[in-house]
Amino acid sequence: MPQFDVSSFTSQLFWLAVVFACLYFLVSKFIAPKAEFILTARNRCLEDNINNANEYSEQAKTLDISRRAQLEEVNAGVEDMLQQAIGALESNFLEQNKSIHKVLDKKREQALAEINEYIDKFHIDEPDHCISLAAFIIQKITNNPADLKLLRQIHGRTK
Repeated sequence: MPQFDVSSFTSQLFWLAVVFACLYFLVSKFIAPKAEFILTARNRCLEDNINNANEYSEQAKTLDISRRAQLEEVNAGVEDMLQQAIGALESNFLEQNKSIHKVLDKKREQALAEINEYIDKFHIDEPDHCISLAAFIIQKITNNPADLKLLRQIHGRTK
């Protein structure tokens, strides 16, 4: 096997050292600094983003607290307005209820007055009404007209 030939070890070691030194020089002078710059820039950018995110998170919490406080103020105002509206409606309802009761009381008094007037008129004209009712009943039962003179004599009223 040619890899184990001892006469070629020195040249292989020489080229190994030369290639390794060139690669080490290239990596340490060009590739590693660029990679380091990229990584530090990336870390700095990530830290800035994290700091900005924390600031925005704090701002969002502050805004949320402010929004909740304003919402509570608005809800309290709405509740007050609702209570005022309910009070106004109840007072309006009570006023209308009183006025309706007044109107109903007046109409009831008028109706009672009319009924009493009709009753008084009925009692004055009661014999005539009784006679005409009796005539009506007799006419319906017998299918003949009733004698009003006879009914008046029976009732004791002559006309």
